Amino acid sequence: MSADPISQALGAAFGLSRDGRHSEALAALDAIGTHAASDPRVHALRGRVLWQGGDAIGARAAIDAALALDPYCAPALVEDAALARSGGEIERAIGALTRLTTVVPQQPAFWFDLGVLSAEHARPDQAHRAYTRVLALAPAHLEARFQRANLDAAAGRRAEAIADYRQCLALRPGWREALLNLGEMLLMDDQHAAAADVWQQAVQVDPQAPRTWDGLARAAKAARRFELALAARLRVAELDDTPPAWALLGMEQQRVGDLAAARDAYEHALLRDPDYLPARWGRFQVPRGIVHRDAAAMQGFRADWLAELAWFEAAPIESTAPAVLIACITLATEYYIHYLGEPLVAEQRRYGALLERMMAAAFRDLAPAAKRSRADARVRIGFCSGFLRTHTVSKLFASLPGALARERWEISCFHTANLIDAGTDAWRANADHFVHGEHDLGWWVNTIRDRDLDLLVYIDIGMHPFVQGLASLRLAPRQAMLWGHPISSGRSTIDFFLTADAMEADEGQRFYSEKLLRLPNLGTCYAAPRTLPSPPPELQTRAPDAIEFFVAQQAVKLLPLHDAVFARIAAQIRNARFHFVPSPFAQVRDSLRTRLRAHFADAGLDFEQHCGVFRFVTEAEFLGIGRSVDVNLDSIGWSGGNTTLELLYFDTPTVTLPGPLMRSRHTFAMLRILELQRLIATDIDDYVRIALELGRSADFRAEMRGLINARKHRLYDDPQVGPAFAAMMEQVLRG
Repeated sequence: MSADPISQALGAAFGLSRDGRHSEALAALDAIGTHAASDPRVHALRGRVLWQGGDAIGARAAIDAALALDPYCAPALVEDAALARSGGEIERAIGALTRLTTVVPQQPAFWFDLGVLSAEHARPDQAHRAYTRVLALAPAHLEARFQRANLDAAAGRRAEAIADYRQCLALRPGWREALLNLGEMLLMDDQHAAAADVWQQAVQVDPQAPRTWDGLARAAKAARRFELALAARLRVAELDDTPPAWALLGMEQQRVGDLAAARDAYEHALLRDPDYLPARWGRFQVPRGIVHRDAAAMQGFRADWLAELAWFEAAPIESTAPAVLIACITLATEYYIHYLGEPLVAEQRRYGALLERMMAAAFRDLAPAAKRSRADARVRIGFCSGFLRTHTVSKLFASLPGALARERWEISCFHTANLIDAGTDAWRANADHFVHGEHDLGWWVNTIRDRDLDLLVYIDIGMHPFVQGLASLRLAPRQAMLWGHPISSGRSTIDFFLTADAMEADEGQRFYSEKLLRLPNLGTCYAAPRTLPSPPPELQTRAPDAIEFFVAQQAVKLLPLHDAVFARIAAQIRNARFHFVPSPFAQVRDSLRTRLRAHFADAGLDFEQHCGVFRFVTEAEFLGIGRSVDVNLDSIGWSGGNTTLELLYFDTPTVTLPGPLMRSRHTFAMLRILELQRLIATDIDDYVRIALELGRSADFRAEMRGLINARKHRLYDDPQVGPAFAAMMEQVLRG
């Protein structure tokens, strides 16, 4: 027979096999074989038909015969790859496909099959090359582009992955999987606004999928679009209606200051599963509102918190599933209990011990950290916080790593959050290694352990849930904390507390479980504000005879006892006006208005005449208020730190009342350094007296402003703190 008739006969036999008429196909091949026994194509097709008929052994013999006649017979290689793959002979299958791409290099399908098989069997580089070849031959090959993007994403090549996902969406608009993967990549690449836009498209494509709303909630939170994040999280709970979904909604409602709604969400979760521990943990940590109605409400929260602490202490922590414990730890901290104005030292020790138990149980299978060889002899130090960005703790402490000699110290910074901004730059600049992101807690544990640190410094403990967990493990031989959140950790895992000498009382050690080490003066090398003040429009129509008082602290620091102070001042200075900036969240501002209004009414005073509660203000507007007012009234019980440093720079007289706790003595320390004891009160009555004297006497205010202006340089860019910190780290290193 001629070649052309053989090809025609093979085509007919192939058609029979495709139609499932295997015996007829074999008969047709037998007829061909008597004339073309040396044609490998005949044997290759016979192998295909036998395999389809369930005879894998016969199929293998036929394909081997074809390859013996011609190792580069394309049909034989196609069947060899398919048969080897079905039988788990991956090396043979990949080898056959590799040869096939050399025989028919312009066929995208063969390259694509090689890419898929390589990716499935942990050969990402080979798969990536294969998909790239597909796209060189067929740029519109959607699946190859998508799979290559997935490989780039897994390898951390975010820019390449993002470009390919975007191209996929250009080729196939509204493709759900591409939108989801692109949204995740943009989040990881810190393109938070773009990620939120992509997740909004995903929501439109699949509005009934909880996953799309969850992605939108995470992206909107990272982009600081908190209302959108909350709405998305609520939709997740409505669609999913599971305890975890409701608990995450509670966490988001905490973030926007709506603690009553947060408690309701936790209750929803507990109605669906009374034993769902994270929901009980969330309810444990939050009062019914940031603004306590009165002293009784504060004591009620204290009693509830202590009762729940006892419940968790008695719970079977050691036998609880690690995932459940991690869900608790990463949901909420004990932040709000710290703002009751009480030391609660014993209670904080109990809470710290509970967290240590929980982390030990959650990571019960954690293997000992492997000791790795080091490239140099430098000491390894790490700094950890969820706020290595434009934030109070960064303003206070971002300069400290720069005080460590790089030839002596290898510096790592661990930022346990997605949000980065210009405030992150100082941490990056002073770090050999900088890592950030909202990774899971186990990832962070392993990442920090893998740095094989000699010393780990927490900038703050008690504000960020991930940090409260990490600080409850021994991740370095020596561990210390700064006063970013000036509360003892209560943990045996934290060895030293680095306090500010000027702020700490002589008997301060009794308020700490850690060994107290005192940095000089304010314990910070604080830079003077660089933002230009810009008074908000509300202040630009100031009454000519008004005495303007600024209450610059957030609502969580304004306890009911403050209300009487404001009313007493207003009762004696009828043209007094108080400006509050309590929260970026409307419900918190409304709660404070309600409480203040009632107290002013009881004193026979018109709240609206004397008080203004600002909307959310920018940093420039905040500083503009501070520069424009006559007097700043420091919060009592938890003093202004960063806030007072900013306002004193603009020469604003500030009244303060220190207590025994370091957190009540920030402004006190600054005024002592400025030698302005006349602004430091001894009790509530004295606080009111000083405020009244400042309000009534323009001369007194002018005198104080002049002295602040002449001496304020003492507060900023303190040259003693950096060297003292470096020396203290050597001391900590020695234990």
